[in-house]
Amino acid sequence: MTDPRHPRSFDTIVDLVAWRGAGQGDRPALSFLDRGEEITAQDSYVTLLTQARSVAAGLRAAGLTGRPVLLCLPSGLDFVRCFLGCLLAQVVVAPAPGLETRRGLDRVVSMAGDFRPAAVIAPDRAPPAALAAALPPGCLHLAAADLLAGPPAADLPSPGADDIAFVQYTSGSLGTPRGVVVTHRNIMANQAMIATGFGHDESLVGVNWLPLHHDMGLCGSILQTLYIGGQCHVMSPLSFLQRPLRWLRAMDSLAGTTSGGPNFGFELCLRQVNLDEAQRLDLSRWRVAFCGAEPIRPQVLRDFAARFAPAGFDPSALHPCYGLAEATLFVTSGAPGTGMHSRMLSTESVSCGRPVGEGRVRILAPDGTSAPEGTNGEVVIGGPHVSPGFWDGATAAARPDPAREVELERSRYLRTGDIGTLVGGDLHILGRSRDMIILRGTKIHAEDVEATVMAGSAGDVTAAAAFALTDDTGDRLAVVCETALPAIPAELRRHLSGRIGETHGILPQPLVFVRAGAIPRSANGKLRRSACREALLANRLGSPKPETPA
Repeated sequence: MTDPRHPRSFDTIVDLVAWRGAGQGDRPALSFLDRGEEITAQDSYVTLLTQARSVAAGLRAAGLTGRPVLLCLPSGLDFVRCFLGCLLAQVVVAPAPGLETRRGLDRVVSMAGDFRPAAVIAPDRAPPAALAAALPPGCLHLAAADLLAGPPAADLPSPGADDIAFVQYTSGSLGTPRGVVVTHRNIMANQAMIATGFGHDESLVGVNWLPLHHDMGLCGSILQTLYIGGQCHVMSPLSFLQRPLRWLRAMDSLAGTTSGGPNFGFELCLRQVNLDEAQRLDLSRWRVAFCGAEPIRPQVLRDFAARFAPAGFDPSALHPCYGLAEATLFVTSGAPGTGMHSRMLSTESVSCGRPVGEGRVRILAPDGTSAPEGTNGEVVIGGPHVSPGFWDGATAAARPDPAREVELERSRYLRTGDIGTLVGGDLHILGRSRDMIILRGTKIHAEDVEATVMAGSAGDVTAAAAFALTDDTGDRLAVVCETALPAIPAELRRHLSGRIGETHGILPQPLVFVRAGAIPRSANGKLRRSACREALLANRLGSPKPETPA
């Protein structure tokens, strides 16, 4: 540590939070919005630190220092208090969904088998039977309320910069979730990048509806707030999904300056917030509206800016970015206040900006070298924010994956699995390598087909998944569309099929319409195309929508 007045002077986020608790104790740090509307709990920096130290004391007393702990709490202040307590106690914590839904429970069960926790922190002392059966023998069951009620620990030793801070399980959009090991060095490097890329300072007022067990909610909102010394208001994801207007009203009433989420969050606002409701809002203080974690559709962001222009929303606040759990979170973004920029590549593509600080991005050529600008290829990333490897439950340590690593320019790079290109130094993401559809020798990005469907459906299709099917008749393009329509007009099917054929040179066989929500998604809303393919083949997508005659 050289200059305790600057966040970059600290080796770990817990040292920084401890300093803020001592020097900025009464400054508001976090609040919780019940139903996304009313502040019902609030922590100053000193209160948050005290609560975290109580959790740390209980964990250390249980002999859990250095051991894996699964954190299964819903999004809220107790989640943050317990997460920081885990870092202070130097346990290896894996953030997980709450156990109140079947979907969350199923995900935690899949995580537990890989993570092999020594303890589980949950709302209750007794875990659900399905989770208990997946836990190793001797696993402790700790109630969050009991930990928070204990006396705070004093004189806690600081973790090392290269010690494991937490294990972030991937969304599972490409298959079984894997635990990405994140060190304290990774956290601090990435937080510095976010602060620079987003132009943050202590005036930051965030509003977050993203799940706190996911990297965008945890690292992009909570840890960034604590890093920069700002304030963040948290609502549950369900409060947003039930009524997206709650997010925008919170940005208005709480004078929010930074908030965002995946593309679908902005799209949901367009579908469910009407012009009259928009005109009653004041969004003029919104400086950073970040968008990432899934393919970004430029028309959605343009429409969002237009819909909420009467509320004072500034299009220059639109802030597309690119990141992934293996990079802790952030990889690239545009400069603050410059808005969204796009180019026509295979389709219209949004610029995700460029790396900041010590971050590095290259495009990998087929021969394993760095590809020249303008060439399509796999995106590879390097820098101090890149994870050292994946969690190995058998050894309770990070295990590098040689298949995911490559050496370029005498430096280590991680293969992301994303296909992209650099144009004018800016990164454009074209799709996932596993989502590349190769038919009749032609390469088609699944996202491009899906964008064609969405652009041509006039709002009748709310989501689409494209993938290849292979059987005895050969390779085919399959497209599954979600819709709220009770029956599908024959003209809509013909129109979309023709539009796909005209744009991509191949007709979909089949083109299936299903109810809204039928397409499998990961925890943060990403389409799970391989799971959708399996569900289609197994007739698990539900009954196809009937078709009305022309």
